[in-house]
Amino acid sequence: MKCLKVFIMIIYLLNCHFSFANNSQKIANNSLKKSKITIHFYHPTWQSVNIVYRQSNNENFQQNNMVNTSEHWWQITLPVTELEYYLTNDEQIINLGNVLGCYQGVHYPCSDKNNKPDNFRTTARQTWLKNGLQTITNPEDHTPSLPVFTILSLNLHTYQEFSTHNTEENKLTTQQALIRVKAHQLLFKKIASAINQLKPDAICLQEVGEWGYNLETNNNNEQFGISPTNAVNQILKYLNNKKYHAFMDWSHYGWQVWKEGTAVISKHPFIYTGSRYLSKKRRDNHRFWKSRKATQVQISTEHFGTITLFSVHTGWWNDKDEPFKKQFQQLTTWAQQTSKTTNTFFCGDFNQAASTQGYKFMTKNSGYRDQYILANPSGMMDATIGGNIAGWENSNGGKRVDYILLKDSSHLKVKLSQRIFTEKVFGRVSDHLGIYAQFTKH
Repeated sequence: MKCLKVFIMIIYLLNCHFSFANNSQKIANNSLKKSKITIHFYHPTWQSVNIVYRQSNNENFQQNNMVNTSEHWWQITLPVTELEYYLTNDEQIINLGNVLGCYQGVHYPCSDKNNKPDNFRTTARQTWLKNGLQTITNPEDHTPSLPVFTILSLNLHTYQEFSTHNTEENKLTTQQALIRVKAHQLLFKKIASAINQLKPDAICLQEVGEWGYNLETNNNNEQFGISPTNAVNQILKYLNNKKYHAFMDWSHYGWQVWKEGTAVISKHPFIYTGSRYLSKKRRDNHRFWKSRKATQVQISTEHFGTITLFSVHTGWWNDKDEPFKKQFQQLTTWAQQTSKTTNTFFCGDFNQAASTQGYKFMTKNSGYRDQYILANPSGMMDATIGGNIAGWENSNGGKRVDYILLKDSSHLKVKLSQRIFTEKVFGRVSDHLGIYAQFTKH
């Protein structure tokens, strides 16, 4: 009997040991699964592909060969939680996208060939890379099983990418303005081409320009968004999908001649639209160039329910006339009053450089989080503007001032976010880069 008890005890202990070992193995396996990133890369002509990568800014780069998995597609799985990378072939040609065009405009002249673009970043467990664009689903799968909500945000720069020779901006004539609009067709076509490829659910635009006078009567009381000179209208005419909906409003005159505002474009119908000044109320709001107005839309989606989006362009942190803090407080108050959904986005140009006091105020206790940094933890200083544009003349280099913020309590989760409208990805179109983000349900 005593021997039997001992035998049973041994069996029990062995079971515990194996159970513990199995559980430990499961935990280890789960951790291992969570710590892997698979990159799928498309190139139509390369015969070999190497990935050069690191997990964080503090690490040295290392190199690995990718495996050819199907026609023109290459793949590698790496034991990392975050990835910064670029791709080369045996001839040491670096691939960071397609050179889709540079223009000799006012800002961002075509760079020297030795000026290497920024590397790619991702934390998505499965990342597809084709023509410089990262996605979390195969771009060749036209009916992906995973529902994804996508947003694009871009500051359009109010027709300032080309100038008029020997003419001050506030002295432009209507004829000169029309020539300026025509010159910008190159950029509007690039933006539309990107939208045609990305097919974003929503697009937030800032510094949406429109000539300030009626083309026939020269009257300046025309409703914003009617004129063919309106930048949103210019983009819409080049879109393949003619069912995009647009809502916009303007806040002030830029250079006293261009109406300037914000807009939201959506492939989903609007169930609510509104606009509101975030800046102080003045009798001459339209004439004060620091006036700021945001636009809001609410849309109903099949997979994610109601989503609210604000297109935002705010002032600077220490501005004596229009400090950012008060404008952002107006924005959050407005959102509380009108948006009943947790899926609330603030998208746009906030003029608050990453890691500064203004950035911390915006992201620390506001209830909204910076989605780019959630998707790219090492990308805090990934610039979206150069160091020599209006408002940032003494900034000593590029800054990240364009953001997509999402309410903390949302059931949406960012999977991937990337800067676009670089020379390599869709081409330059503004003095700002665009921000593209993909979301799934938690």
